[in-house]
Amino acid sequence: MPKLYKKLIDIIALLCLAAVFLFTFSYLKSWWTEEIGEKRQEQNIWKEKRTGTWCTIKSNSLDGVPIYDEAGGSVPIGSLPEGKLCELTDSTIKEGKKWGKVKYAGLSGWMKMSYLKYICQESISIQKDSQIYINVSTEKGIRMYQEPDVTSDAVLKGIPYGAEFIVQETRDGWGKVSNNGRTGWINLYYAGCYPESSKAAWKVETLSSAQQINFREKPGEDQRSIAKVPENTYLEMKEFKNGWGRTEYEGQEGWVKLSYLTPCKKKK
Repeated sequence: MPKLYKKLIDIIALLCLAAVFLFTFSYLKSWWTEEIGEKRQEQNIWKEKRTGTWCTIKSNSLDGVPIYDEAGGSVPIGSLPEGKLCELTDSTIKEGKKWGKVKYAGLSGWMKMSYLKYICQESISIQKDSQIYINVSTEKGIRMYQEPDVTSDAVLKGIPYGAEFIVQETRDGWGKVSNNGRTGWINLYYAGCYPESSKAAWKVETLSSAQQINFREKPGEDQRSIAKVPENTYLEMKEFKNGWGRTEYEGQEGWVKLSYLTPCKKKK
């Protein structure tokens, strides 16, 4: 009888081990399938969004986003402004990293996809006939040059934040515009555009130590602030004027300075 009990215990132990093995195998198979499925789904979503409008990210660690003449390049050929709309025309994977080919105002090159965020399938970027505004605040303003080159003669100096233009031509990141009867080129690195597509929203991203921005009664730094809008707030714009956007926040209508925001995919 003791031998019979021992055999029964051995059989039960083997069955328990088999059950544990089958459970473990089933769990690992399920996890693996789910993991691969999620990765494939992510890749499919990425492929679906290959072209259209994207926006360069804002980051305190970036001074413009580097672009290269080829995916995986090591020596930048230039840079794009942070928080600006650009058109994604191609994408690839190089050494396990995702790269996208972008166009911005006649300038084209490759950058890491991690520096971009998706907005919509439409093309909303600075091109011929686009309305733009100067999107940088400096005491001296920016310059308009005779040619698309900082070494050429200045046609106009001291162009302030919010000055608006219609782009007549783009070339290598520059735009040909007119102002006060003078025609010349401005570096579109310092310009923004007004994406009025219903698919585009705006997100507060200050690029500074401040965690909120002024919500003013009228467009202008000297206008009364009626509220503070915190970072990461999504806003829908109703009107644009001289680098300011009219919107609604907490039941009030007012204006925010667009240099503190970036266009983004509409939050669902």
